[in-house]
Amino acid sequence: MSFARRIRIGIDVGGTFTDVVAVDAGTRQVVGYTKVATTHDAAEGVARGILDALRGILDRHAIQPEEITFLAHSTTQATNALLEGDVSRVGVIGTGRGITGWQTSLGTRFGALKLAEGRYLDSVPAFARDSAEHFEKDLAAALRRMKDEQIGSIVVVEAFSVDDPETETLMAEAAREAGFAATATHEVSSLYGLRLRLRTAAINAAILPKMIETSEKTAAGVADSGVDATLMIMRSDGGVMSLDEMRRRPILSFLSGPAAGIAGALMYEKISDGIFLEVGGTSTDISVIRDGLPQTRPATIGGNRVFLNTLDVRTIGLAGGSMLRVKEGRIDGVGPRSAHIAGCRYLAFSSLEEIESARLEEIATAGDEANRYLVFVTPDGSRIAPTLTCAANCLGYVEANQYASGDSAVTREGFARLGKHLAMGAEEVAGVMFDHALPLVEAPLHRLIREYRLDPDMVELIGGGGGAAAILPALSRRLGWTTRISHHAPIISAIGVALAMVKEVVERNVVNPSDEDVLRVRHEARHAAVRAGATPETIEVRVEVDRQRNILRATATGASEIREARAEEGKELDDEAVREIAVRSLGMDGEHVQLAGTAGGFRVFLGVEPVRRLGGLWRGKRVGVRVIDTEGVVRLRRTRGRVLESTAGGLGSELSGAVAEESVYGDAGQVLPDVFLLHGGRIANFTGISQVEHVVKLAMDELQGAAEDEAVVALICRKEYDA
Repeated sequence: MSFARRIRIGIDVGGTFTDVVAVDAGTRQVVGYTKVATTHDAAEGVARGILDALRGILDRHAIQPEEITFLAHSTTQATNALLEGDVSRVGVIGTGRGITGWQTSLGTRFGALKLAEGRYLDSVPAFARDSAEHFEKDLAAALRRMKDEQIGSIVVVEAFSVDDPETETLMAEAAREAGFAATATHEVSSLYGLRLRLRTAAINAAILPKMIETSEKTAAGVADSGVDATLMIMRSDGGVMSLDEMRRRPILSFLSGPAAGIAGALMYEKISDGIFLEVGGTSTDISVIRDGLPQTRPATIGGNRVFLNTLDVRTIGLAGGSMLRVKEGRIDGVGPRSAHIAGCRYLAFSSLEEIESARLEEIATAGDEANRYLVFVTPDGSRIAPTLTCAANCLGYVEANQYASGDSAVTREGFARLGKHLAMGAEEVAGVMFDHALPLVEAPLHRLIREYRLDPDMVELIGGGGGAAAILPALSRRLGWTTRISHHAPIISAIGVALAMVKEVVERNVVNPSDEDVLRVRHEARHAAVRAGATPETIEVRVEVDRQRNILRATATGASEIREARAEEGKELDDEAVREIAVRSLGMDGEHVQLAGTAGGFRVFLGVEPVRRLGGLWRGKRVGVRVIDTEGVVRLRRTRGRVLESTAGGLGSELSGAVAEESVYGDAGQVLPDVFLLHGGRIANFTGISQVEHVVKLAMDELQGAAEDEAVVALICRKEYDA
């Protein structure tokens, strides 16, 4: 039997609900979605909810198991385990000789490691002397001691294992043969820094037994359902990893929930630059997307920095379900308590009869006794809350087709009664709620713009989550920024899981890396992505050089399958239609916008518009660059840039001089421009490189296998630099 469809399944495991979505791999259209309760208390844990969600969508939308080519899920299990202290006791076995052995021995004695407020990881240290006479005997004794101490998992550590992992590997194998889950420090990070690497490995080991148990139950259930696709797990940096990789490094799934929404914005909405706000009922996650990449930062767990990069997500305690807070008969604010947590229904989704028969009452909620919230209480004791979503409906911010759209008659009546109680008009109450709420959102937005040096005139706010339609329109009115709500906003996280790419990151401590070092780490990342399940044809690698920390980093992303051509690709937009998109994006008159280059299905437009200031006494120009793909999606935008058209065979001789010419100089020396290479349907990103020679080497490596006469375009964008 053959099946025409190829289906990708994404499952987003939230604190309350587990969402599952089926996406056609060829067209990227949503085939169907459903929701089940997250099963924290089931004997199988969250695995039960994942399997219930999978079976539910197969049955409801007549999807055959044989049609599924990709299956992935996010997980809150690692995050919840660390926040709640639900972890195994860890045994730490070190080895070494001389000074480094002494340092390793001291490092194993870190005692109780803080995971969250009031939550700690307990550890038991041991040491095996690194000598032919003592090593095996000491290691065996250490493992017997760990059995007696009822240790759940083992960490093995040697000071310089990132250079020579042989001893750590032997120790980890011995621990596993003895029945322990085990982590070697070189498996979680290839960076120097014994203290950080050891603590990262200890946290990884602490969640290892439970994560392995859940993964095995999930994998068994998936197999029983007849699905033959490889099960993948969402990572904290927005990619996915194989089940085998998760069993080795479950710490990579820490904070994978917010990462799912970002993946949806990138892969489904194809956002190149913007700020993504995933608005739920209780909180909002805010993060930056730049050059088609999510921004990351080093993670901290319990105040401890670890060797783990997570998406840079700023979370605020404000969302669509945030309740109206009062004090002494006046509006005091909105939130932080939400209707979901307080056990209240939304005013906008209630009936007119309920509101007309209800009384207004100020209540406190468990865990937030200091604040008072104004709610309607029905004769049967049900509580109905005026939330931020309800205020948005009252003010007409929510369009009728949006998930947050409620009953307008009920909302008007409810806010009229609130107004009488507070001696205000109905819309005035709703407006004051937003006056209190929006500054809480604006503050992190402005911080992100400053930190990432975004151009405020180019910022686009993209909303996902069920509460997005309540917050984004109000922000647009207040700030004047461009905003839009993502398609299928309530399930954008599940879509993100379904469309996520395999990702692998390779890091090395290298001082003044050579061309060979740069190419070596690039190839290592590519091979790692293949091992993790990415198909070689789809892999793209970005290399960065962190000169301050002497870190050479390569990030490889690729699809786990060769994706079919999308249905829309048979109807490519013509030159004039794409040019109109560029004109709108640049905000210039059409006469000032010209096609500057084409390569690999991309069109590059350059806008140069004269401006007059100071009453015409000063004349200048405004420059902008846009890269647009065949579907009309703006894939890259810059406020300045030089377009270099060339061929795969001739680029090397031209690129070096162009990059040098567009460099700027200051106290830190030469600062290279941002360089992008357009070819073969790819945009290769060289923005993290600090030497001209490395840019040229990476570009030539990128073009290996291309025909000599293949058209390529290099976009070279001078950085704004403050000396």
